[in-house]
Amino acid sequence: MEIEMERLRAELDGALARVRENNARVTALQRELETTRISGYAPNGEVVALLTGAGEFTEVRIDPDLLRRYDAATIGTLVTAAVNDGLRRLAATSASTFAPLLEETA
Repeated sequence: MEIEMERLRAELDGALARVRENNARVTALQRELETTRISGYAPNGEVVALLTGAGEFTEVRIDPDLLRRYDAATIGTLVTAAVNDGLRRLAATSASTFAPLLEETA
């Protein structure tokens, strides 16, 4: 019985060590992702939304000529498209950043 307990304790210690290692890797990947800069674009390329890997928008760039050609509603639609593109790119970047870790644990 004592030998069985020792074996179970060793297995548990090993599992806890793997969990700690994976947690450290997740934290490192999160930090790496947070330092990433992502750009999202409107379909016409005249609006660019810049965001961090943490999902914080830092800037929206609008081509000055766009302001002369379109009304506020159209510009709003283009800004929304650039923001949504940025969010999609962030999601794809996040997935590719964490993919190796997820494949190992699957």
